[in-house]
Amino acid sequence: MKDLTGLLDVQIEGLMKSAKANDKSTYEDELRNRQLSRTLPFDARNEVSADARHIAGHIVTHLWIIGVVVPVVAGLLFVLFTMK
Repeated sequence: MKDLTGLLDVQIEGLMKSAKANDKSTYEDELRNRQLSRTLPFDARNEVSADARHIAGHIVTHLWIIGVVVPVVAGLLFVLFTMK
């Protein structure tokens, strides 16, 4: 079965007419998913993009390191070097 992402809906419908029963369901699923993505587009006011989640995760990780790990390590080193 070929990649369907570069095909138009009309081309997929043409393939579906000449396909076997098990391939027809795949073509129908692809057409259904395309229709759903047209009716439910990404709403930037209510949804967060994957890129924004990725960047926010990195920011939170770095803030955690700066705010928690560095002071703990600095405190342990201070205690270690001031012990007699």
